[in-house]
Amino acid sequence: MKLAKAHTVQGPLLESFIKTATSLDKGHLIKEGYVIQTNDCIKGCFILTQVSDEDYWLKQLFIHPEMTRNLPILLETIIMMTRELNGRKLYIHSHQVLLDIILDALYFEKTRDIPSALENIQKQSGKWWHYCTIS
Repeated sequence: MKLAKAHTVQGPLLESFIKTATSLDKGHLIKEGYVIQTNDCIKGCFILTQVSDEDYWLKQLFIHPEMTRNLPILLETIIMMTRELNGRKLYIHSHQVLLDIILDALYFEKTRDIPSALENIQKQSGKWWHYCTIS
């Protein structure tokens, strides 16, 4: 599994992946996103957005079903990326029970306190989680 900034992978490889994931925000993916590559094929992507000086939001995450077993490793990698960007907290909004279980196992905490930049996108269903990257 290899991560790359989406803007460095533009072209037929990225375009064919985007066709399989119609719900993706292509503009944000290219501006702020990363793709997950295996064997010269894109198997997923995510958008990590800075929402305050010290807070990041995993705005979107998409992986092909065969990559599901790698989800905990991918989330740990995103935590490390947030830490490298000097982020103090990583926020994730989950609306899937399986993701809730994985986030809990990775020591994310449920939260109602979200940065003001996220208040306008408050989801009707699901839960907000955060991970403190600094102990």
